[in-house]
Amino acid sequence: VAGHTDPPEQLATASAFTSTSQMLELSYDTGHDKYVCAFTQSGSAKVFAGTIGTSSPHTPVVGTDALIESKNVNAGIQVLYDSAGSNKHIVIYSYYEGDSDTNCRSAVVDVSGSTPSVSSLTNWNSNLRANNFSSCYDADNANVVVAWQADGGENYIRAGTVSSGTVSWGNRLNFLSGGV
Repeated sequence: VAGHTDPPEQLATASAFTSTSQMLELSYDTGHDKYVCAFTQSGSAKVFAGTIGTSSPHTPVVGTDALIESKNVNAGIQVLYDSAGSNKHIVIYSYYEGDSDTNCRSAVVDVSGSTPSVSSLTNWNSNLRANNFSSCYDADNANVVVAWQADGGENYIRAGTVSSGTVSWGNRLNFLSGGV
């Protein structure tokens, strides 16, 4: 983690990462003044929150990590802050355990306490994995938007809204029939 120091400081004693961490994504929670890191560890989706110390050189503090789901995450992991709605974070990922167990999931994460609290999981692309995806947050409408290429090469986009600890996903729209 790099703060106001160069070179960056290693967070060895409290870090949730191991040598098997493969992907990570950061978000910032303005309501609770915390950063949130979603990451994969041995394929599982995990999340932790931390703060930035007030003493110079403003050292990051890492909190306890929480398991989102123990599945083989295959295509990235992303985290977005729902600043205009629930003041929670949305973690988005795709997993592949085999042809009969594959999905694209979202989880709502509350970081108001000392350990992140993970809500129920919802699918944004049921029974298919995403080969690649990207997401963004629409603060004007309090929506999360995800675009992806499905396992079969079709390309989709879909919006969702956070309510009651889950993401309610709208209809998906096919915007390109061939692979990109």
